[in-house]
Order: sequence, then C-alpha cells, then structure tokens
Amino acid sequence: MSIESSSSSPGQSTLRPNAIGLPGVLFQSITTMAPASAVAFSLGAAIPFAGGALPLAVPFFYRRERPQEFNALRHVLLPAIPFVVLIFPILAQFIPAPSPPLNLAAPICAAWFVLGLVIVILLSLRAPRALAQSNKVYLEDEPVLEEERSAG
Repeated sequence: MSIESSSSSPGQSTLRPNAIGLPGVLFQSITTMAPASAVAFSLGAAIPFAGGALPLAVPFFYRRERPQEFNALRHVLLPAIPFVVLIFPILAQFIPAPSPPLNLAAPICAAWFVLGLVIVILLSLRAPRALAQSNKVYLEDEPVLEEERSAG
C-alpha cells in the first residue's frame, strides 16, 4: 500500500487509486466488523440454548414458566441494560462512517448473515430432518453401544 498526496486537497493523504484489490478490501472489511458482528449475530444462536440465563430470554422464561414470580423491573429492565450498553460500541463501527474500503464491512456482514438465513430456510423446507440433526455433536472416538450395532 502506498500513500500519495492528493492534488485536490493539499495537506491530506489519500490512498492511491487501485492500491488495494478486492481480496484486500474483503479481508479488511471482514476483520474490521468481526467483533461487532460476532456480538450481534451470536445472540441469535445462543438464545435457544440459554434458557433463562440469557438477558433476552429472561422475560420470556419468567412469563411462561414462572408467571407468579415475574417482575417487570427485575426481568425486563435490568436484563435490557447490557443491550443498551452494547449499542454504543456497535454504533461506533458505523458513526462516523468508515472510509473506503472499510465502509463495505457492514454490507458484507449483512449479506453473509442473510445468506445463512436463506440456507437455514431452504434446509427447513427441503431437508428438515438434516436440519434437525445439525445439533448433534459427532465425536471422533464415540463409543458405540452393542444395541446400536445390532439395530444398524
């Protein structure tokens, strides 16, 4: 990468045109947005496994499983605090808008997320059994029971 002075704005340095190709732009975009996208998109994967432990699941858990113990302050307002606090680092990724090519990070992450959703929707429509088996953990040295051998 080389930096040259721009003739249109004296005193400022700009990136020379075509100094970074598409692979470089993609790499920089993904690595810049990785922390924010990991936080934002991992919540959706964690909620089904968290039960009442994840702040998003707490109000739903108490309304459904323990309605007599439900307290709006304790089970809605307090769990919402981490999400309010996380808004600031996530917004810092976008405001002010990063300079090119880093401004492509958010659209690339969003496209990757949408692609994952499309894959899950297609699997749920065309191969629901395969999707249901995706939560099974396969171990390399998993012992096979005698009953399973005779059944298979």
